[in-house]
Amino acid sequence: MFSRILVPVDGSDHARKAVAMAADLAQKYGAELVLFHVLLRHQLTDDLRHAAEVEHLPAEGGRDTGHVVPGVPEGRFPADIEWREKGDAPRDVLDAVARYVLDRAAHIARDHGAGNVRSMIADGDPADAILDASDDVGADVIVMGSRGLGALREVFGGSVSHKVGHRATCTVVAVR
Repeated sequence: MFSRILVPVDGSDHARKAVAMAADLAQKYGAELVLFHVLLRHQLTDDLRHAAEVEHLPAEGGRDTGHVVPGVPEGRFPADIEWREKGDAPRDVLDAVARYVLDRAAHIARDHGAGNVRSMIADGDPADAILDASDDVGADVIVMGSRGLGALREVFGGSVSHKVGHRATCTVVAVR
């Protein structure tokens, strides 16, 4: 029934639950599981901040994100002019966080029996990027968390899962 399952991940609890459910489906149907992360330009949770500090993920010039991430304003992860003036490259830090989130998701997927797992990273509007990725990989289903890290943005602009559910050309499963 399913040959390719797309799972957007952002490090939230709902995304981790979506990975577990999608992995179970992938195991049952022998499907490829595609873990997908959109760079977190506008949010960085305490959990991800702590993980970056503890894991010493590499940033630009071999520096670890433990030295870069604490300078980011609480709850935000912007790519603004101040970063560029200091010589820091936010894309490198965002990529390090993305790799961390995807590695954790891949571990969860494999623990739940998924055998064929790959990861992708994109930049841009999360809903648009998810829909583009779904088309690019030929996903039969998108399994995603019903709530992610951008809770305040959801109140004003609608949730990413809601937008994806209304615009996707394939089945969308929102996991709580």
